Order: sequence, then structure tokens, then C-alpha cells
Amino acid sequence: MVQFRDTRLASVAEQFRVEIVALIGSVLVHFKRDAVSIRPCVLPDAGHLPGDLHVGPVGMDAEGVIRNLGGDPCLCLLADRGELVAEIAVQRFEPIRQGNHRVTVTYDRFSFFGFGTGQPEVVTANIPMSPPFLSSADFSAPIVIWPEEASYENEGVYPALAYNPSTGADDIYVAWERNWFTNQFNGDPYVYIQAAVIPMGATTPLLGGPNAPIIVTLNQANSNVNGGVKSLDLVPVTGYNRGTSNDFPRLAWDGASDRIVFAWNDASHHPLGDIFMRAYGSRFSSTGPIEKVNDDNTGALHMFPAVCVRTDGSIVTSWYDRRNYTPGSGLTDYYGEIRTSPATNGTDFKITNAPSNWVNDSSIIIPNFGDYTDNTCDGTNTFYTWSDGRLGIPQPFVAHN
Repeated sequence: MVQFRDTRLASVAEQFRVEIVALIGSVLVHFKRDAVSIRPCVLPDAGHLPGDLHVGPVGMDAEGVIRNLGGDPCLCLLADRGELVAEIAVQRFEPIRQGNHRVTVTYDRFSFFGFGTGQPEVVTANIPMSPPFLSSADFSAPIVIWPEEASYENEGVYPALAYNPSTGADDIYVAWERNWFTNQFNGDPYVYIQAAVIPMGATTPLLGGPNAPIIVTLNQANSNVNGGVKSLDLVPVTGYNRGTSNDFPRLAWDGASDRIVFAWNDASHHPLGDIFMRAYGSRFSSTGPIEKVNDDNTGALHMFPAVCVRTDGSIVTSWYDRRNYTPGSGLTDYYGEIRTSPATNGTDFKITNAPSNWVNDSSIIIPNFGDYTDNTCDGTNTFYTWSDGRLGIPQPFVAHN
């Protein structure tokens, strides 16, 4: 999933969000508010995107599907008069398991014309082998993971698919942050990293819904009795133009060990956060301890982790890190770590070969460095994606090992 925000065109008065899921040559584009239309386009280093384009009705929750992707694809987002709003690079993903041709999309639904506290939902679709086309009609009805609440905001929902040999079908795992932002004024100063599992074909979570919540941060150091932890949304981050940050979790299925792995940042140990990990058995049949991922204890900023699992069971985590600079500095590196199991610490390594100074980077986009970073495991290789400011403006960068 890629989230993209842009406000450069006056005819699009409000920010819009584009969420892209790419699998086996198809891309679903789901955009909030009046993002108008999309089409294949040309980037200087990408070339032309071949294939046809279907765009659903313009307006709220409009969808478009790019088909027959080839080369290094990109999309152009257009306003009503055909003016270029944004160019979006699209990464292609292949199925991890032969025969797995399913796409799962998570999102937050906000009531009151886009203003609300967020209701995590998930939809799924089967992707035909040939031709690999998708339309909005192929997607299931939305499954509500956690109902929208009056005073608790639920944000940052993220999915992982896992094949369950006991049922012969996929399980959908999701994680999100509960009470983000609302913790600043609703009387509960803590946030909760929560998770759920939905068997494929079910209409409600098996575990993790309101009747059986799964609190990933339960028993975290300095947490409350309900698993609430201190959040980075209460701490200004130097150079981050939204001011405060978030604790949105990521997750990945470890097929080698039949477990689900979660990663997140929180401020339990110090205000600018550390990266943490926790693993559970299939369908939360067992619970592992919370493990701190980053090696240092500098009190520097650590945020926006991503996690994936290689085919040999190695767990790869990556995140923004400021351990090499003075307190209050906007200089930022991207770090990673590879461990053989959740409880076996690996040695941190720096992925970036030059820091970004977020204070000196120019952008009218809020937040200027996004809400996430990402990584993807392909066999025993890992591809890392983050927003980098070394060119003077935030730009997407990729590295691999």
C-alpha cells in the first residue's frame, strides 16, 4: 500500500489520499475526496506506462484500475481540465506463494463527509491468472474490523495475508493504532497498538474485534494496565512539519515459523521513541514478549518502522533514526536490522549513505516526510523504501540488500 498526498493544484482545494495496491500486474487506485481522474504517464526515468485504464465515477471513494502494467510504471493524477496534479511511481509485487492470487486492502472510513474518528475496514479480491484484470466489482463487501468510536480515533490500519493449512484458506491479519490524536484531549493520554485476524470469507474478526481485543502493547514497559503506551504524537519532531508523529504499526507473516510479527514505535522508554517487535503464533495461539529492536539507548528519535520476513525466516526491520546527531537536530538516517528470530537481537546497520536535514527541506505537503516507511522481502533479498530529503525536497528513495 502506498499513501500519497499533494496540494499543489489550486483546483484541488483539499488534500487527497491515493492508496495503491499492486499485484500480478494490476493496480487499484482508491482516492478520497475529488481527486478527479488518473491516467498512465511518463516520468523522466520510467518511460511510458502501457495498458488500458478504467476509472470509476469521479467523487467520493472513486476507484481506478490500471491494467497490463509493464516496465517501470507510474501514474498521473489529473484535475478536471487535464492539469497535472501529481506523478506517482508504482511498485509491482508478486505473490509469495504459488497460487496465491488475492489482494487485500485496508483503510479507515471516516464518517461526516471525511471527518470522524476512523473505522478500520478491509476488503479482498481474487485476481484472475489470465488476464489479470480487476475492477471495483471484484472486491468483497467491507469488513468492519473495529467500529468507529465517538472519542477514540483509530488510524494506520495495515494488513498481512497468511495461508492457513488447517483451513486451506488465507487468514487476514491487521494492526492499527487506537486513540491516536484523541489522546491529547479525551482524558486518556495513552495509545494502544491493536491487532485482529479475520478468516477469509468471514464477515467479522475471529479475534481482535471489540468483543475480544488483541492489545499488542499489553505489558509494555511503563504502560498502563490495559496496554496503553506513551505516544510520539505528544512530542514535537524537529523538521517534521505536522509537528508531532504517530505510532502506526506494521506486520508481516513468518511462514517459516507459522507466526505473525508486529513492529511499531512508541515512547515507553523515552519521549522520542524506540522500535519494538512482538510475535504471536497463528491466530494468536501464543504470545511472545515485546522486544526492543534498535541497539542504541541514546534517547534519539526512532520512528516509522517497516517489517518483512525473508523465506529463510529472517526478520527485517527498518526505520528513521537520529542517533548520530545532537538532540534537536533534524539530521535523519534510515536504519535497519536483521534477526533470525523475534527474541534474537541483530546488529543495527545504516541504510542511507548520507543524512537528510529535515529542517532545510522544502515542502508544502503535510506531513512532509509522510506517515510510514516500507520494506519488502523477496526470497532472501530486501528492498527498503523511505522519503529522503538530501536533494532539498522530500523524495522517495529505494535501497536493497
